[in-house]
Amino acid sequence: MISLKVPLKPAQIAAATRLHVELPSWKTTDAALDLLAVQLPGFDKESCLLKAAAINQLYGTNVYALSRVARHVFDVMKEPALDLVERLALVANGPKPRRHLSFASKFAHFYVNKDAYAIFDSYAVRALRHHLDFAAWLNEQGFRKRKGRRFTGHAVKDMLRCRLYIGLVHCGEEEFEGKHEAIVDRELFDAVQRLRRPRARARLVHGARGVLQGRAGCIRCGNPLHSDRQHRTGLPMYRERHAFDCETNNHACMAGPVDEQMGALFGSLSIPPDWPERIATLAAKRSCRRVNVASLRLVTAHEAPSIPFQEQEDPERLPIAV
Repeated sequence: MISLKVPLKPAQIAAATRLHVELPSWKTTDAALDLLAVQLPGFDKESCLLKAAAINQLYGTNVYALSRVARHVFDVMKEPALDLVERLALVANGPKPRRHLSFASKFAHFYVNKDAYAIFDSYAVRALRHHLDFAAWLNEQGFRKRKGRRFTGHAVKDMLRCRLYIGLVHCGEEEFEGKHEAIVDRELFDAVQRLRRPRARARLVHGARGVLQGRAGCIRCGNPLHSDRQHRTGLPMYRERHAFDCETNNHACMAGPVDEQMGALFGSLSIPPDWPERIATLAAKRSCRRVNVASLRLVTAHEAPSIPFQEQEDPERLPIAV
């Protein structure tokens, strides 16, 4: 019996089994693409079309307008650059370009440079994501941050790139040697940074937000909801912060219908015309009361230090009425 240092769940074992079953066909596919790269070393129009068709058919990269993509590849390969994969992936398609990242990474890997360009395969990523998600593993083991919050992918990313661990301190744009002792070796830190694969393109967050962002709380745990984006449409959504233990984690709702209901509710309210003056008067009274209580507490603490602090917190118990 093999003892695993990190115990696997049945779902993770099933994902690994699915990947293992696909390995023989992937090896045959890779050999065929390697042969095509040798037989057609150039990137003229005909070669680009054949190579793109082979990648799309053998790996199922879901490229439908193949002729258009082949012409795009031909144009890009005239002047290949460092951001080759990203340039290959973005294909003009009306006002909004299509992004074929899986196709582009495989094209660059098999036909340009295997060592420089790694394959991005969404199937393998989905199958292994849970097991490779270190934040999920930390949470499953019962680890929490200092304030009791859960670990998230963003928290792990910040930990991996935090240079405070190697003895450095940031001040603005400058970096200095700190007076504290480094807890991570510099060579190990640099090795981790090389293994961390940078995102091909940061996800842009723009557009309207939910009006209740930061103003509404989760009905289960009471923590504030924040606004997210639906990846395909860009429409705002409400969801719980993943750093808190709550049964609503990984769930969200569209902000539009909720905002419309709240708008109808507030629109049906009848407010007196003098409501601004009344609110200003109440706010002024509350502010004055706070100042008086704070001042009286200082006087009481100086002149009557025997009064317990709990009684000083209650204005009704103070010797002078507020």
